[in-house]
Amino acid sequence: MTLRFIWNSNRLTKRVLITLIICAFFILGADLSLNYFRMLDIGPIKRFFNITREDGIANFFSAILLVANGIVLFLLYWFTKVAKRPKKIVFGWLILALFFMFMGIDDATKFHERVGSTAKILLSGDSSQSSSLQESQPKQQSTEATAENSPEDPSVFDKFQSYPWQIIFGPFFGAMGFFVLVFLWINLPHTHSRVLFVSALAFYVIAVGLDYIEGLGTSPYEGVTILMGEKSPAKLVHLGKAIEETLENLGHIFFLVCYMSHLQNQIKEEPFIELKVE
Repeated sequence: MTLRFIWNSNRLTKRVLITLIICAFFILGADLSLNYFRMLDIGPIKRFFNITREDGIANFFSAILLVANGIVLFLLYWFTKVAKRPKKIVFGWLILALFFMFMGIDDATKFHERVGSTAKILLSGDSSQSSSLQESQPKQQSTEATAENSPEDPSVFDKFQSYPWQIIFGPFFGAMGFFVLVFLWINLPHTHSRVLFVSALAFYVIAVGLDYIEGLGTSPYEGVTILMGEKSPAKLVHLGKAIEETLENLGHIFFLVCYMSHLQNQIKEEPFIELKVE
């Protein structure tokens, strides 16, 4: 029995790319309209579109994108396995599929933020932080809140200026980023797919940089706040977070379309798979 894959894949990937980019910028525009420019002061709607919240539409959209990446990668893993490609290539697609699935679950549950904050509490020896420390609380704010209870010999978490999760998960995400770069560069022979994945990585890198700055507290925004005549840097902090989250979503989108495009090319090169039925 022969299973044939027939669809207009070029049109599909273009439509997916354009549609998802429109969705990402719609969420950004809705958030800025409600939470930055405050055009409508209705709390539930503001919270629903607030990009910085974990219980809003933006975080749901991000998690769905990551899970979609994982699903397409599992299809690539299955296809390369059935097509009897080299085992290292098959295993590489499996690693990527599991990684993106993990990131989807992590995005939906704030796993890395909670683990980072828990590690800081345990290793700093300051149990008083357990009831007040927030997973995404900047270093500057948390230090002021717990200065009186800080140990004489500060831990690496106390010395680190940004979010505590970056110490624990930074090396892991860095290693995976390097693996993604090398593996995809070798296994994506088509220029179109390479452009998509390099663009996705660029979005991620910029977003990580903005996340580090965000973790420093309000100090990076103070000069701009004065120039803009604002009383508080809170609006600029929110703007920075909104841009960072949008860049992450664009990275998810470009990776998704990249994997879809590569799957399309693989099917074109080997347009049928023979399934043995016993």
